[in-house]
Amino acid sequence: GDYDVSNWTLTHRHAQQIVNAVKDHPAVLGWDIKNEPDLDFESRGRLRVLNWLEQMIANIKKWDKKHPVTIGWSTPEAGIELADKVDFVSFHYYKDIEDFKTAYDTLNSAVPNKPKLLQEYGISSYKGAWNFYRGADQEGQKEYYSQMQQVLKENEVPYMFWTLYDFEKVPSAVAGSLPWKTKKQHYFGCLDTLGNKKPSYFELVEQIKKK
Repeated sequence: GDYDVSNWTLTHRHAQQIVNAVKDHPAVLGWDIKNEPDLDFESRGRLRVLNWLEQMIANIKKWDKKHPVTIGWSTPEAGIELADKVDFVSFHYYKDIEDFKTAYDTLNSAVPNKPKLLQEYGISSYKGAWNFYRGADQEGQKEYYSQMQQVLKENEVPYMFWTLYDFEKVPSAVAGSLPWKTKKQHYFGCLDTLGNKKPSYFELVEQIKKK
């Protein structure tokens, strides 16, 4: 949690057990060292976070010489951090669609020789009282994917989206306890909690077929 060097032995041992347990499974694509660690820069200290990440990368490459390593940064702008240490650059994007290409082109220019992965993008379909009836509903979520998929296709951007299912529960440790922040986190799925397909599901399938 705090990235302090005094905890490195414990966190490295924890990671070693995980890597050795599953590294030979055919479903493993690679290792994402930490989800959005740049969000901890302010509270934990940028250099402290980066030092922990760099050491963890070195250790995982020692334990598993087969699979690539990446870091899931919260923005394209943060993707320049430790770009020389990872095998491919991963980033998330939840800002305006019209600004994506500029952000992506800037990252490509800064890190030209590493593959890039848009590891998370999406939009909540919650448009209720706790969101002041703003944002996207299910049709708005569908339209978002229609527009964003076109941008990704035109720029040949590999991607994964957030996310498949809605969530019945969102832990407070993830999104806090304020309902106007947590409520929309339940509805990022293209399937609801019962597995029913939202309009966004059909849009994503249609876009994939066009490839």
